[in-house]
Amino acid sequence: MVFSDSLVNHRTGKYIVCAIGMQTEIGKIASLLDNTKNRKTPLQKNLDTLSGQLSLLILIICFLVLILQLFVARENILDALMMTVALAVAAIPEALSSIVTIILSLST
Repeated sequence: MVFSDSLVNHRTGKYIVCAIGMQTEIGKIASLLDNTKNRKTPLQKNLDTLSGQLSLLILIICFLVLILQLFVARENILDALMMTVALAVAAIPEALSSIVTIILSLST
């Protein structure tokens, strides 16, 4: 009995197909891998929480900047919105998980 991805190094033999597709042993392993659940690590959970809190803080700051631009500096509403959107885009960390991974790998 051999598996479908087995290699023969010496001699020859006769093989009878007993199962195909997902009914083979390799297919059973593949179905087990498909049925596993992806769970987040504690670091990923903490990074998600931090990202959410940081994004909320950035949005509050951007709203305050918009209010200050409109009422204190007497800017045009379009200019104030452009500045606020630019500030939000620049401040939101998109690659936070990558940065943390690099820093952790450098610290080890």
